[in-house]
Amino acid sequence: MKLLMGGGRDTVKLYVRSLKTGKSVYYVYYKNGKRTKECTGVIIPNNEIRGKVFDKKHRSYLQELLVKKIKGLQSMVQHRVIDIDKSLMQYIEELRIMKEAERPNTGRPYVALLSHLKEYCSPSYPLVKVDKFFLLGFIKHLSKTTSLKRKTSKPLSNNTQKKIYALLASAIKKAYQSDLIATNPTTKISPSEHFKKEPRVIKRLTREEVKNLQKTDLNNLVVRRAYLFSCFTGLRFSDIKKLCWSDIRISENVCEIVIKQQKTGGEIIVPLCEEALKQLPKSKVKKGYVFKRLPTNTAVNAILKKWGERAGVKEKVTFHTARHTYATMLVTAGVDIKRVQELMGHASIQATMVYAHVEAEAKREAITQLNNFFKN
Repeated sequence: MKLLMGGGRDTVKLYVRSLKTGKSVYYVYYKNGKRTKECTGVIIPNNEIRGKVFDKKHRSYLQELLVKKIKGLQSMVQHRVIDIDKSLMQYIEELRIMKEAERPNTGRPYVALLSHLKEYCSPSYPLVKVDKFFLLGFIKHLSKTTSLKRKTSKPLSNNTQKKIYALLASAIKKAYQSDLIATNPTTKISPSEHFKKEPRVIKRLTREEVKNLQKTDLNNLVVRRAYLFSCFTGLRFSDIKKLCWSDIRISENVCEIVIKQQKTGGEIIVPLCEEALKQLPKSKVKKGYVFKRLPTNTAVNAILKKWGERAGVKEKVTFHTARHTYATMLVTAGVDIKRVQELMGHASIQATMVYAHVEAEAKREAITQLNNFFKN
């Protein structure tokens, strides 16, 4: 198709497509964020076209069609059919159920969002009443509220506040695109009114702390093996729990894991180092799960916390620290950041760049050691 007229800030463009008998004219516009093509029903015969140019009569008529279509779409936007009875909570709950249906455990962020909304507004607060002032009030509420965990009264970090609001903003945008509300109020909030992102703090163990854990006994051997295995592979708890012997490929000189990640759905290949191989359970029948009878993530973290304290680890030991520890050790060992991305299974290099500062720290430490060497 070839562009005939429209463009710039116009909401509709006219395109023409060549037929044997003439030129067929189409509307092209965006509806709910999707490119839509619609036939105008106008076909201009070849005998009425001089070369590639339409005469003034045709161009005038097509211009009228264009203006009429633009006004029609604008009228549709102003007269959206909206559900005035649907509450904001009800809509968020529907999104949570949809997410859970797509992939288990992906609805958890919506549970947290609902909990904070219950503290901020009535459960029956209408979705159609959500406006700029409602959102600004919610932003202020998040800045003053505390963690939902019962045992702590710590205020929410800026990054946590930002994630909760971003989820709400995304839900509101979807409601607008689905014609559930007439306008998208999130577009009316300026960047200065948003949250400022805090630098991400990576909690990981040092090489010496990992060695201390290896020297410290733990009654629950499956938790001990699984955690140390994660330290040397970078696998998430969800991937460790679902890891099967069939996921481990062994050839002459190579032993590696090939799995589909539970969180992202992407496939990764992780070669196993000697330390990782040592953590594999001794099993004659290598079928089913590798780490059988592994407790829930919450129960495992409670066990790890006490284990870390006995081993003299300063950082609170949770399963996710093992993943950060693995990435940090790779960077410290001089592994290229692109290879680290592949081994971690990150979809974007930006997710891996948070570990780049470790390399910079190692370089500064090396220079410090060099300075001390010559001083002595």
